[in-house]
Amino acid sequence: MSATLWNAAIERVLGRIQDTARRVREGYPHWANTDTGEWVTTPDGDWTGGYWLGMLWLAQHATGDARYLGWAEPLLERLRSRIEGETVFKAFPFYYGASLGSILARHATARELALDCARSLAKLYDPTLRLIPLGRQAEEGSHVGTGETSIDSLLAAPFLFWAANETGDRTLHEVGSSHADRVIALHLRADGSFIQSSSLDPRSGEVVKHYTHKGVSDTSTWGRAQAWGILFSAMSYIMGPGE
Repeated sequence: MSATLWNAAIERVLGRIQDTARRVREGYPHWANTDTGEWVTTPDGDWTGGYWLGMLWLAQHATGDARYLGWAEPLLERLRSRIEGETVFKAFPFYYGASLGSILARHATARELALDCARSLAKLYDPTLRLIPLGRQAEEGSHVGTGETSIDSLLAAPFLFWAANETGDRTLHEVGSSHADRVIALHLRADGSFIQSSSLDPRSGEVVKHYTHKGVSDTSTWGRAQAWGILFSAMSYIMGPGE
């Protein structure tokens, strides 16, 4: 792809970011009405808020424009209350919303929050299951039991690898490695497709069943789960050996 096309694509994304920032004056954008462009927001970012912050970090890095930093910083501070959340899915807001701020902008508060969350996340590791389960506060965890896991949760591994490489904390790396190995082994089919979800016996760690929360059937492949499986597997492979 030519530089002209790349630059045009970047400018289109920057335009969308600026438009969203004009429309959303309070909270995190969550989803928008495709007819009106009106955003539904959340006060704490839900599971998508980190993506918005991540876009702001990327925009600031690409342009050097201080506006993006100004939009990111107040929302970054709001993540602090979620550090001790009992869910593996907190890797989403903190990797994209905080780790990227450290990586791209060398933002001290972003680094602090991300590392505090990574340490808290590692404490949720279950040695019997050999992974970090969805957790009591997960969107799809509290009502289905303590032995639930999913391919969605794989982002926890590269998040922990990043934190381990930042701090030299071997425990973070070991938890990330075990989580990645187990989640991939549970959900990757022989044909390269990914199962979304699994139930494990909390006492033995054995598989009870595979299923899907969002796909057509328990044997189907949900598109977003497939994308996450590919992306987070690649990130784990690239980031994991660094420790």
